[in-house]
Amino acid sequence: MAPEIELPTEGSFSFPMDSGLGNGALISPYLGNRGLGLFNYSEVKDKALVDMGGSASIMLSIKNNKYFINATIRDLDDNIVVEIVDNDWRIFENAVSKYNFDKSGFEAFDNTGRIVLSFDFRKDSKNNNITTLFIQGFTCYPDESVGFYPNSNFFDSFRLADPSHAAMRQFYDKTPIQPRFRYFGDNWQHARL
Repeated sequence: MAPEIELPTEGSFSFPMDSGLGNGALISPYLGNRGLGLFNYSEVKDKALVDMGGSASIMLSIKNNKYFINATIRDLDDNIVVEIVDNDWRIFENAVSKYNFDKSGFEAFDNTGRIVLSFDFRKDSKNNNITTLFIQGFTCYPDESVGFYPNSNFFDSFRLADPSHAAMRQFYDKTPIQPRFRYFGDNWQHARL
């Protein structure tokens, strides 16, 4: 049973680049297990725009010393679950079962209980001079192919012959995306597992 939605259905993320990073620091975004590159802090911190890449449904960039996400995430029935435009986000309540977020992460579940989008900004636990953005999720594209980005692999425009996506649902269930947030108990809003 999902919690009653007690969070706002829209908002804006603010992901400033960490001012405590040294000039030799590295910024490392991941979509699933695919690294999108290593970006040197001193080379990107003062640029107006740095395109970090992504996929057909999720794009990452740095603008004016902040990280930006643009994404349109659809469930396997082609309903939009989450839309993010330059960090301004909106949940589509008819297609989401639950979601949660804090100042450095976000996740949303579709109506079947599968995580369709999960991201987390954090410093590397072994090297504080690396800031990493981890993104996982899946989305259905208009041509009925699927992008699937678990931290164990990466499949973009993954095409299965069945338009009902039954095989994709089974594939996801064998490689589920693990939740980062709590949804029950006292003060579950914005609380991590």
